[in-house]
Amino acid sequence: MSSNSFAISLSVTYLFDIDVPPGSAKLLLRWTAPGDDGAEGTASVYDLRMSNSLITHDNFLQAAPILNVPAPHVAGTIESIELILPAGEYYFAIKVADEVPNWSPLSNVPYIIVGVFPPVFVIWE
Repeated sequence: MSSNSFAISLSVTYLFDIDVPPGSAKLLLRWTAPGDDGAEGTASVYDLRMSNSLITHDNFLQAAPILNVPAPHVAGTIESIELILPAGEYYFAIKVADEVPNWSPLSNVPYIIVGVFPPVFVIWE
């Protein structure tokens, strides 16, 4: 990530699936791949995390890492991962690094409550 790199915007959406256990939900996390140098190339690694409390720059490493995140694709590619989570409140955040590794700033921190109907979504910018 050079000085002209840009932050990632993360979104979370419910996926309706009748095979998900009662009280749980299938979620889709999506973001657009940044490049190695801003909008060009391919970054090296994502660090996607979740927590039951607000994720900040100061507590990012204490949030639980999400496993099996796909490797970065070329800049501009829509990336995603599906999760099945039990009822609860969840915050998500992501950082990306180049080969050095130079790390990006913290993404936005979307928030969702699983187990209520209708679903509650709040996007923190």
